[in-house]
Amino acid sequence: MELDRKRVSKAFREFLASYDMNDPDIKRKAVHTVKTAENCVTIAGSAGKDADLAWLIGILHDLGRFPQVAEFHTFWDASSIDHAALGADILFKGGYVRNFTGDETVYPVIEKAVRYHSAYQLPDGLTEEERIYCDIIRDADKLDIFRVFAEAAPEEIFKTSREQLLASSISDPVMEQIRKRRTVKHALKKTPADRFAGIAALGFELKFPVTRSLAKGRGDLDRYTSMRFSNEDTDKKRIEIRALLGL
Repeated sequence: MELDRKRVSKAFREFLASYDMNDPDIKRKAVHTVKTAENCVTIAGSAGKDADLAWLIGILHDLGRFPQVAEFHTFWDASSIDHAALGADILFKGGYVRNFTGDETVYPVIEKAVRYHSAYQLPDGLTEEERIYCDIIRDADKLDIFRVFAEAAPEEIFKTSREQLLASSISDPVMEQIRKRRTVKHALKKTPADRFAGIAALGFELKFPVTRSLAKGRGDLDRYTSMRFSNEDTDKKRIEIRALLGL
């Protein structure tokens, strides 16, 4: 596709103007958006796909996060709203996507990629093209999520104190999923340590060799899972999770 990235960046800045950039969560998501878009370009290049389309999807993928944070003050969909579906609705129910591109031929791919970028699994019925761009954004998103969680304090991300996080437990249903090398459904995450484990388990789902290579080379998942828990049982499970991830 032919894409005017300056136009897209301007439209994204105009979208952000409605939100408080002094809010650390809003600022964090704005940075995450840009870095995820950069990851999309790298992954698309490795797969022989359109880098401009992948970059655009990266810019658009988390539009729903900003109203989510503004209204609910959380990133956890289970206690607020499905941010991915909200973002797709913002773009396509009122034609807002036209602020970013007028190329209607790519709208179905963009809509599916935004709507399903954080789904537990992709639905049946996607075209081959829709599926590969969904895979690209899902990998790109996870890659930067590891960075975000490695860099941020628990108080900022988990909305709980470091002491509470490190003293909490990882529940059996969560470990059951992880031992099968699967990601963890939101409904199973009951404790701060469950959420910690759920982020780590995203490493099982990376699709592209380049993503796995970048994740290893950048070391964010390694740093994230290196925090030691005061809860002895949880720390043993953390070590087990690292082993399952090959860390």
